Amino acid sequence: MKMAANNSGDKTTKVSAENKLSTYSLIIGILAVFSLVILILLIFVPLSPSTEDLLNSMENLLGFVFLFDFFRSLFRTQKKWRYFFVGGGWLDLLGSLPFSKLAVFRVARLFRIVRVVMAITIPLRPWDELGQSS
Repeated sequence: MKMAANNSGDKTTKVSAENKLSTYSLIIGILAVFSLVILILLIFVPLSPSTEDLLNSMENLLGFVFLFDFFRSLFRTQKKWRYFFVGGGWLDLLGSLPFSKLAVFRVARLFRIVRVVMAITIPLRPWDELGQSS
């Protein structure tokens, strides 16, 4: 009886860890949507210089958040090259560059949104699963 209780506790801990990861992914996805809204505003809506500066500053801050997420994902996976080339890591890197001169690469953040939507329907990212099989 005591062992059964321990096993159910272990499952609860594992589920909680998975929920934290998916919550993190969801937050990154929401930030990516927010970033794309800012980008659309900067491109298509005439703004005052002060508003434009504020939105550019927010974009740069989000760029650092996405850069942190890129390195976090890179260090957490066992097959780093596979994540970078097959798992879309190169798009994460381009989309996270926090420099206004490289703003064209921010469109790569769409890939993050697609990944979050896929993560909602498919619990594991492909490169995470690949790293566990070896």
